[in-house]
Amino acid sequence: MTDYINKITVQGHIAKDAKAFEKIVKFSVCTIDYRKQPHYHSCLAFNKHMETAAEIKSGMTVKVEGAMAYGKYTKDGVDKYTADIICQVIEIVDRGHAKAEQKQGTTPDKYNTGETEDSDILPF
Repeated sequence: MTDYINKITVQGHIAKDAKAFEKIVKFSVCTIDYRKQPHYHSCLAFNKHMETAAEIKSGMTVKVEGAMAYGKYTKDGVDKYTADIICQVIEIVDRGHAKAEQKQGTTPDKYNTGETEDSDILPF
């Protein structure tokens, strides 16, 4: 008898903060392929994983292990298909920009050069 396994492991960056609902937390993990193309993986966390998932902020690096789940719904008469990772393990690998955001109280900006508006009045 052959055993079939539905398991996926994804490690990547969080582009947006996790969205918490009553019984579920949703977030996306961004990975980059060999052609430097981004891929976004939709993740769903239930039950005991909700607490960890709710802590996920933009800029963090996470590792998610889980099972793939596929769904279908109809919106405006058009069939839409979904592919989600049902989280079984969520590991925060690096807090990245989220750590700096908590310390400084500002939102990280990839275009921020570190200069402030007052930088033009400095003598050096």
